Amino acid sequence: MPTIPQEIFGEQIKPGSFNFKNGLLNLIDDSNGNIIDPNYTTVHIGNIIYSHGIVVLTDQNAIIDY
Repeated sequence: MPTIPQEIFGEQIKPGSFNFKNGLLNLIDDSNGNIIDPNYTTVHIGNIIYSHGIVVLTDQNAIIDY
């Protein structure tokens, strides 16, 4: 489970500001706490807890496909 230290995000992560890129993998948040692939907006990859800086990836198969 990726976490972002509070020293980096301050009081909370701003909704709509999460963006993770690694090779072909590109993940963003939809401002509602969902992590999605912007190329396939119907694919729910996980969730983000803005106030705690926690990203939970729940769809391992979607991530492995990259």
